[in-house]
Amino acid sequence: MLNSLKFCDFTKSNATKEYKDILLQDCQKKEHQQFILAFTIYHESYGLSLILKEAIACTIANRIKNSNHANKTIDSICLDENFYQKLKNKLPGTTITNPEFAICSRLAGKVLRGILKDTTFGSTFYHHEDEFPELAEGKGYQTQIKQYLFYKI
Repeated sequence: MLNSLKFCDFTKSNATKEYKDILLQDCQKKEHQQFILAFTIYHESYGLSLILKEAIACTIANRIKNSNHANKTIDSICLDENFYQKLKNKLPGTTITNPEFAICSRLAGKVLRGILKDTTFGSTFYHHEDEFPELAEGKGYQTQIKQYLFYKI
């Protein structure tokens, strides 16, 4: 699946083999991180509007940046089923040819490059307005985007 992203093509480079190997390893790590982020955004926002996909991507980025999660990796945060329970759902293929996954992949790239504007004001948690999870008890939300409430927890 990662190969379908094709960020790294050093075949035409004049760099030494050792340098190409270092670049390839770094690139593969970035591809992996982008795929994991895209995969999480896709599962959390399947069928939602672009503005909600962006907001969900922001909460993931904020959770990665949050000092409470400083020792965690993108993998450990994104694949945490305690936060992202929708990862258990079986959804249509997560490949770059799936238009909805392609959008999520672009959003993940923006997160990794630090260029996605945070529309959630630092939020690290969200839920649908019809739900009221225990984690949100006694907390004021930062913003509401469509039918979702976003919290800085």
